[in-house]
Amino acid sequence: MIFTLLALLGAAAASYTDIKDGVIPNRLTFSLFAAGVAGHLLLDGREIAAPLFTGILLIFIAGYGFWALGGWSAGDAKEFLFLAALLPLYPQWLKGYFTPVLAPYPFVITIFLNTFLAIFPFIFLYSLYASITRARLRDFLRPLQDIRETGVNALVFAAAILLSRLLGVSAVFAIPLIIFSYWLEMRVKTLLALLTGAGYIYYTGEALFAAGYVLEIFAAIILFRLFWNSIGILREEALHRTVRIEDIEEGMVPAEEIYIGKDKIDNKARGLVKEEIEMLKEMHRQGRLTEIRVKKTAPFAPVILAGLLISLTVGDLIMVISHG
Repeated sequence: MIFTLLALLGAAAASYTDIKDGVIPNRLTFSLFAAGVAGHLLLDGREIAAPLFTGILLIFIAGYGFWALGGWSAGDAKEFLFLAALLPLYPQWLKGYFTPVLAPYPFVITIFLNTFLAIFPFIFLYSLYASITRARLRDFLRPLQDIRETGVNALVFAAAILLSRLLGVSAVFAIPLIIFSYWLEMRVKTLLALLTGAGYIYYTGEALFAAGYVLEIFAAIILFRLFWNSIGILREEALHRTVRIEDIEEGMVPAEEIYIGKDKIDNKARGLVKEEIEMLKEMHRQGRLTEIRVKKTAPFAPVILAGLLISLTVGDLIMVISHG
């Protein structure tokens, strides 16, 4: 129970500081991460080690991958890390109050996916509205322009997972196969995926299951690509604003690449510092720059808190949807 309470209090505190100050303090994320790892290993021993470190590794890859792509701040990625450390598995004591639908992957991945599913409708609808009103519908529908590639990727993903199912091993076995497929030509990986699927159907007779699995993964890829594309449109249309050089303040984060000589101004989360602002004002006095686009702050920690609450009460939304 204590780890669940720490996770809820930590996510609530992160939401508060993210809304109030635009940051999630390292002392909060690091201390809760350390408490989760040390506490579980001391209390549960080697039994918890595998799910604990598997969850941490997977969310590290996913969280910092999104940070590298500009999807969110480093603080959001660190928040998922302390949730992975505190909640490697669904809390058993909550099953006395809820009947969650759980997934076979680590519980923190459920939190991660539920977070995006919780916010997806709002981002999707706003991006669609912005695309229509600003004549950018073609940009919005870009993920649908290469259906063939999406179909092949869905076939490869499904074949790798079905093969792991046929061999009776963990679905994690599919990850290196999927990664390896990216080095193969389109025709080669399509043929291998079809042969794998045919072999699965031959040995199990589950033709409808295999076909349905491919369609589910295809739909998931399309939705993810639409979601990611919607984030890009949202950032450009709603989360950026134009500021005159004379109105620039410390901490503002540029939304465009700006070079002073050969040096590029950092556009990560730390924002502009006094020396950089003085350089920009000097460029303004020289008539080389009049305004720049900066990012608006958009706290994401409250959405993570919503994803956590959904995960604890309902379970995995993808599993809920797939089970009808």
